[in-house]
Amino acid sequence: MPKSIVINTTPILTMIAGCRNLDILQKLYSNIIIPLEVKDEILEGRRFARIEKLTLTGSLGILLKARKNKFLNTPLKEIIPKIIDNGIWLGQQVIQEVLEEDELIMQT
Repeated sequence: MPKSIVINTTPILTMIAGCRNLDILQKLYSNIIIPLEVKDEILEGRRFARIEKLTLTGSLGILLKARKNKFLNTPLKEIIPKIIDNGIWLGQQVIQEVLEEDELIMQT
C-alpha cells in the first residue's frame, strides 16, 4: 500500500459524493498531499460564486446543514478537531459560530 498520495479536487469531490466522507483516503494512505493548485482552484470557485451572486457554502456550512437535516449524527465539536488535525485551516470565528449553532441543533 502506498504511504503517500497527491490528490486533486476530483477524487476529493468523488469521495464526498459517493461515500459521504473522506475516511477511505485516510485508511489507504498515511500521507495525503493536496497541492497549492487545488487550494487555488477552490478559491477560484469562491470568486466565481461571488461574481455570479451565488450562495457560497464552506465545509463547516455543509456539515452544519447535514446536522440540521439529520444526515450527520456526530456533533461538530467532535468533527472539527479531526478536520484541524488533518491540516485543514478553519477560522476561529467561523468555528465558534458553527459550534453555537450546532449546540442549538443538539437541544432540539
